[in-house]
Amino acid sequence: MSTTPSKFVGDIPGHYDNDLGPNIFMDYANPLAYQCSSPVQNAIELAAGTGIVSQKLRDTLPPDAHLEDSELVQTELAAGGSGHVEHETIQLNKTIENLEAFATALVFGNPLIDEIRECGGVSA
Repeated sequence: MSTTPSKFVGDIPGHYDNDLGPNIFMDYANPLAYQCSSPVQNAIELAAGTGIVSQKLRDTLPPDAHLEDSELVQTELAAGGSGHVEHETIQLNKTIENLEAFATALVFGNPLIDEIRECGGVSA
């Protein structure tokens, strides 16, 4: 196991941004952003990771909407008996347009590549 902390540095972000993240998350980001496109004044994304969904929400929500007061959300949910929570499972069938680029991004587009390199598993 690596003693080096995982970081999105070097060529990792390029592989992730171009071939890994969009293939994994964009199909989910689009319907989520669409559902949030009705008049919204306040929104909070609780599953922020690399930012693909956050960016899509930012681009879709009205300019006067506010993605920022988590304490207020928690207070309001508690005051309302945990609030009204909805869950929807979205099943997608997708086609990966460039399988070679996607496979390369699976290896090189995340910090695991540093551990593989540390073990001498790849030359690039």
